[in-house]
Amino acid sequence: MVNITKEKIIELIKLQLNKKNNNKYVSKPLSIDYLRKFKFNIKEELFKFKNARIKKIVFNSLKINITLLLKNGYTIKDLRERGYNAIDLRTKGITSKALKEAGYTLKELLTSFKLRELKSLGYTLKDFNGVKITIKELLANGYTIKELKKLGYSLKVLKNSGVSAKELKNADYTLKELLSCFKLKELILLGYKLQDFKTLGYTLTRLKKHGIDLKDFKKIFTLSEIKNAGYKLKDLYDAGYSVNELKDIGFTFKQFIASNIPFKEIFESYSLLTFKDNGYTFLDLLNKGIEISQIKKKGAILSDFYNEKVPCKLLYKLGVSLKELKEAGYDIKELVDINLENYSKENVNPIELRLLGYNISEILALGYTINDLKSNGFSAKELHDENITCRELKDGGYSLLELYRGGCSINSLIDLGYGLEEFMVASSTVGSGLSCLDLHLAGYSLSDLKKAGFSPKDLLNIGYTAKQFHSVGYTGKELYEAGFSLQTLHFAGYAAKEFNGLGIAIKEFNEAGYQAKEMSQAGYTPIELKAYYSAKELRRVGFWASSMRKAGYTANELYEVGYTVRELHNAGYSASDLFNLGVGIRMLRVVHYSAKELRPLGFSARDLKNVGYSLQNLKEAGYSEEELLSCGYSIEKIKSLPI
Repeated sequence: MVNITKEKIIELIKLQLNKKNNNKYVSKPLSIDYLRKFKFNIKEELFKFKNARIKKIVFNSLKINITLLLKNGYTIKDLRERGYNAIDLRTKGITSKALKEAGYTLKELLTSFKLRELKSLGYTLKDFNGVKITIKELLANGYTIKELKKLGYSLKVLKNSGVSAKELKNADYTLKELLSCFKLKELILLGYKLQDFKTLGYTLTRLKKHGIDLKDFKKIFTLSEIKNAGYKLKDLYDAGYSVNELKDIGFTFKQFIASNIPFKEIFESYSLLTFKDNGYTFLDLLNKGIEISQIKKKGAILSDFYNEKVPCKLLYKLGVSLKELKEAGYDIKELVDINLENYSKENVNPIELRLLGYNISEILALGYTINDLKSNGFSAKELHDENITCRELKDGGYSLLELYRGGCSINSLIDLGYGLEEFMVASSTVGSGLSCLDLHLAGYSLSDLKKAGFSPKDLLNIGYTAKQFHSVGYTGKELYEAGFSLQTLHFAGYAAKEFNGLGIAIKEFNEAGYQAKEMSQAGYTPIELKAYYSAKELRRVGFWASSMRKAGYTANELYEVGYTVRELHNAGYSASDLFNLGVGIRMLRVVHYSAKELRPLGFSARDLKNVGYSLQNLKEAGYSEEELLSCGYSIEKIKSLPI
């Protein structure tokens, strides 16, 4: 084909296109390179023959690829008709959706796509059945049970494919639908309630056949309905129904007795008369474990037990007291032998023996000790009244206070070795009845009582005087707080200073007879004492004139009670204060008032010179040169003084 022309090539192609069997080329040497050599334009010439049925093999021989075909107007459907498969097209990026729309079947698509990738294309049950895809494969590739249900897969098919009841329930299959393939018990495990089955028309009898626990029926069926379904009395009781509930639906007393239901529960539900009518005695009931208190609650009294000849010892063993048994009509001889030799601590306790009329000596003769009686509540008085000695009581464990209350005298207790300190502790107990007066009358002195720690307040009612308290060393403060008056305490010899810190007013001390000196010794000053004591009394105490002056006393008041001119001067009173008292100039000079202090009193320079004041003193006092000349001093001497 060396000399072939373009026209010849076109003719050959047309011939190729028009042949019925297009599997072979008309001319084998025909190739794209050859066509190009003759400047044959494939796009312009070849695609003029688009509608001709050119097969894939031709395009491949001409090296015309899918992309070129698609760009030049060929559709995916065209390519399918020309022999291109799904694998060819997918490699060129064609989607599964586009391929399906072009007519590729599910089977064809599965050659190049995974099932999961085809999920969104809307294939039906028929499609999947056609290619024999199993449910397991569908589920493994992302299909949900709900989706399979919508595709038309039946519940039975899904179950047979291994889908569980729980999965099907979650896929919105109804209980009724599930019951067509699963057992009732399996569905209960999924959370369905018996009420759900009842709503679907399941009867109790039908449910019972499925092995449902009786306790579960209690929630949705009445007791009568359950009974009518054929359950036995014991089954119903074991399911939690009470005897009263079962009794109310017709079960009889005899049926309960025959059903091995606990006897105590049957007893609680029936009257005592019912048991009697059925041949039960009190002894039968006790032997069945019924307590006396339970029988009594149903109206029985202890005398009924006596009338039925229930053994006395059995009742006592069950907790009935001797007193109650005696009141019920029992002879106590049935319980204990009246012969004292046969009694023991194990037979009966001492309180019960006391109730039976035995005295302390008889009880002790049984082997009980005084300590046993004490432990059982016997008082020391009970024992002492029956000639038990104080020593025996003490040895038996009774305390000092119990012995005293029991009738033991203080002297007898002293003989037993109790000391005053122990008596004090006992007397401090509220309601002890043991007083300090008792101890005083027993011979204890005030000094003894003080050493034991008794306060004046404790001892006040005995009648001791303040002097007696003072003599043994009680302080004034203790007695004052115990209630003694200040006057009494003063008379007893207590100094005022003993009451320091108690806040007692000076007026009270004064009214109680305390002298100024005693008050001074207590630390009180003239300022504090002035209102209640005279200046004369305070002078006798020895208060300095200076402290008196601070208390507000005048020079005249102090001078009148004996304070000297010198004391008044030392206390700070002025020359004028003393001059007004009539003290002369010479005495004022003696106590060392200065000329300057005396000049304002009207004394002349000569007066002061005559009592011994010097020229220097006079000049310092402010006398003039003329006044000094009048005293006989020369002008030269006056001038010679320092200014």
